[in-house]
Amino acid sequence: MKVLVLNCGSSSIKYQLLDMSSEPDLLAKGLLERIGLKDSELSHQPKGKDKYKWVQDIPDHEIGIDWILKTLVDKEVGVLTSLNEIAAVGHRVAHGGENFTQSALITEKTKKEIEACIELAPLHNPANLKGILAMEKLLPGVPMVAVFDTSFHQTMPPEAYMYPIPYEYYEKYKIRRYAFHGTSHKYVAQKACKILGKDFNKINIITCHLGNGASVAAIKQGKSIDSSMGFTPVEGLMMGTRVGDVDAGVVRAVSVVAVVHVSRHRIREHHGFCGNANVALLHADQRVVGDPIPDRYAGVVAEGEPATVVESVEVTQVRIARIRLARAEVRLFALHVRKEEARPHHFGSPVRWVSVSSSAH
Repeated sequence: MKVLVLNCGSSSIKYQLLDMSSEPDLLAKGLLERIGLKDSELSHQPKGKDKYKWVQDIPDHEIGIDWILKTLVDKEVGVLTSLNEIAAVGHRVAHGGENFTQSALITEKTKKEIEACIELAPLHNPANLKGILAMEKLLPGVPMVAVFDTSFHQTMPPEAYMYPIPYEYYEKYKIRRYAFHGTSHKYVAQKACKILGKDFNKINIITCHLGNGASVAAIKQGKSIDSSMGFTPVEGLMMGTRVGDVDAGVVRAVSVVAVVHVSRHRIREHHGFCGNANVALLHADQRVVGDPIPDRYAGVVAEGEPATVVESVEVTQVRIARIRLARAEVRLFALHVRKEEARPHHFGSPVRWVSVSSSAH
């Protein structure tokens, strides 16, 4: 059974083709960038072959996905003899609101509910929907599944997801902590349990997703109970371009003293490590790294149970991540938390074992 997985962004599409006959086997992966702009670029890497790159103008997602499908069946660089080999398609969807606690088969109702969450994820859900609609046209009749970034965190208790604002804002507008990177947190936690020989439903884990976007999650007996991200993916840790946690008064102060309109785009694209670049990336990181982990997630070990920290690190962010994790580990030691680390290794192998530090327990 071959499954095509798509992650559609506003101007990009990431994809992987996997053979799920037994153990998952990555047959090909790639990235299409600059959709809607001049000189769109497709990077395609089949299993066991070199990476191929092509450039041409791609005006929209449907044409982009069509290009990807044609590449997968190309006689020289493709890995399929026919598109009929694709048995299912998986779509990464950023926001499922409170409606989705797990992945869902894509139906007309599912699409309407994803559309209803656009107000909560205006930069992501529209692009995710474009990918779904395009694939319905290009591969009609092939079953599709939506996998939500938010669904894993729907087990968070009210004390974790409610903000200290008037309750009517939650009732009327659903303003609450939703948290993101759920697919990553769940995957690395389960993968760590498999490596450690532990039962996912009986262990306490703190997972760290560290890339250009970064978040921390507390997982207790297989369920997410807290996360650093909130109503949007901007909250929490300092990230590549996202501001992370900041005093609400700072937003007004900056708009007044710098005469700058602090828009949604600005706090997503001009802050974080990028915003501190003129200070020096290394120093900017050292001022904040590690702080949120023990303070906010001490609750996962509050009942005396040891916790394991699992770190999922993107290759492009290893330097930043190592600084962040080194600072965090010093503080975690006081909580008797054991640290395990995994990072990408090679094509088709998303994680490998790097190091183990013994717990104080």
